[in-house]
Amino acid sequence: MTRTVRLFGGVALAVGVIATTALGLDRRRTVLELRALQEDVQATRGSIQSCQSRLAALEASFQDFDTRLSALRERVGALESADGPGVPAEQYDEYLTLFAAYNDSVQVWVARSEGLRSGEAACRTLVGRHNALVDSLKKRVGEREHSGNR
Repeated sequence: MTRTVRLFGGVALAVGVIATTALGLDRRRTVLELRALQEDVQATRGSIQSCQSRLAALEASFQDFDTRLSALRERVGALESADGPGVPAEQYDEYLTLFAAYNDSVQVWVARSEGLRSGEAACRTLVGRHNALVDSLKKRVGEREHSGNR
C-alpha cells in the first residue's frame, strides 16, 4: 500500500512538473510572439516615417516643377496673344523653342505626378500593414490578459 501511494504520488508529481513546464513554455512562446509583433510594429513605423519623408521631398520637387511649368505655359500664352491671333514673326523662333520646352515638360510632369501617386500608394500600404499589426498585437494582448497570463 505504501508503495502504491508512493507510485501515485510520484506520478502526480511528474504530471504537475510536466504541466507546469508546459504552461511556462506556453507563456514564454506567447511573450516571444508579442515581442516579435512589437518589433514588427516599430519597424513598420520607421518605414512609414521614411516613406513620408521621401513623399514630402517628392511633393516639394513636384510643386516646384509645377510652378516652373506654369510659368512656361504663361510665357507661351503671352506670345500667342501678343498681337491678336498668331505669334508675331519676330518672336516666332522664341515661341517655337518655348512651345517645344513646354510640351517636353508636360511629359515630365505626368511622369512625376505618377511617381507621386505611386509614393502615396506605397505609404498607404505601409500604414495599412502597421494598422493590421497593431490590431493583431492588441488582440493578442487582450487574449493574454483574458487568459490570466501576464
